[in-house]
Amino acid sequence: MTDTDLQLLARYTRDRAEDAFAEIVRRHLNLVHSAALRQVHSPQLAEEVAQSAFTDLARKAHRLAPDTNLTAWLYQVTRRTAIDVVRREARRQLRGQIATEMNVMNASTGDWTHIEPRVAATQLRFDTSRLFAAWERAPTARSPRLLRHRSANASLQEKHADRLSALL
Repeated sequence: MTDTDLQLLARYTRDRAEDAFAEIVRRHLNLVHSAALRQVHSPQLAEEVAQSAFTDLARKAHRLAPDTNLTAWLYQVTRRTAIDVVRREARRQLRGQIATEMNVMNASTGDWTHIEPRVAATQLRFDTSRLFAAWERAPTARSPRLLRHRSANASLQEKHADRLSALL
């Protein structure tokens, strides 16, 4: 005569009888796997969910009540685990999609070509005399506020003109 699921589970928890647990897995594997497959729509993920459900059973076997319907318990654990796996996969796919979009954005340099300089930086020379001449011709250059500012900074401009032209 075959033992019931609860008798097998009791023997597993009491004696650590691996054959009893293997029999429980054999009896319920098709139910757990098919329930997981209906939830996750992927054979690989369904196997992961089924393995997780039986691992939970092995860990929590000693806490189950003596009148527990093992089939219903396994189904509920499978369903909850499958929901968690689906959520995890959705988050993983979203992170992957965001990373791909960021890589595409960072890799596309064509958008910036319209503002890149046409002349190499070493070919540019800053002509301070032309700048100061243009400044003098500007109509607002004669305002007292600008004159004060320009005269205060004139010594700095002269002092650093050679440095500035060397940089540009």
